[in-house]
Amino acid sequence: MAAKTLPDDEIDLDDIQKLEKFCERYPDVADEARMRWLIFCRDSNGLAAKLARLEAKLTALEHKKVFCRGVWDGSETYTEGDFATHAGSLWHCNVATSRSRPGTDDSWQLAVKRGRA
Repeated sequence: MAAKTLPDDEIDLDDIQKLEKFCERYPDVADEARMRWLIFCRDSNGLAAKLARLEAKLTALEHKKVFCRGVWDGSETYTEGDFATHAGSLWHCNVATSRSRPGTDDSWQLAVKRGRA
């Protein structure tokens, strides 16, 4: 099995210079330091992909708007992400479209339970 290599544009020359300075200063651990750096570089390709996916999810969440639609009204259609109050509690709509009453099926999830009077 061939070893993975990093494209030249992913190699940070500052990091290589720091590694070499470290190795000059601590020659007794230089080989181990170089080996650990190589292992990190090989693994970083997978980490970079995971990080890119997480950044995309975070961006999507940051741009998602939250709509509080006020008191639930059976004549209105609610969409996924909407919030509405019903019977003193706050509910989150979990489906693309819903006209069902909060608490009667899986279309709604209780977000904040009503308090005691």
